[in-house]
Amino acid sequence: MTRGARALARAMAPDRWVATWAARRPRGEALRFGERVWTWADLEAEVEETARWLRSRGVGPGDRVASFHRNHPHVVFLFLGASRIGAVFNPWNARLAPEETRHRFEDASPCLVVVEPDLRERLAPEVLTSGRAVGFREGAG
Repeated sequence: MTRGARALARAMAPDRWVATWAARRPRGEALRFGERVWTWADLEAEVEETARWLRSRGVGPGDRVASFHRNHPHVVFLFLGASRIGAVFNPWNARLAPEETRHRFEDASPCLVVVEPDLRERLAPEVLTSGRAVGFREGAG
């Protein structure tokens, strides 16, 4: 890929959309979940915090980050935070059975599996004991 193509791809990355809108309309509504509303500035702050947290867990460009969640803003933050650091977001359906999570784990080989606490028991033992399954922003300062 040429330097120009890389620059264009980076400019089109989803996390850049958030940064652009946070600069243009910081108080504009970006995300709503139930009664909670995030402005573009709020969402940009969540993306930055999630990117920092992912880096602190050893995630870097090209690494895969799996997400095992039901619908929740954390999924958006993970997707955009992974994009911010050049990692690959790998969402897993929350209805997967433990054996299916094992297959996903072996196939995708994520460096991190971010799991909703209520879904931990749905992970295969191999995933749980890998040391790579953590809660969202678990261990963050």
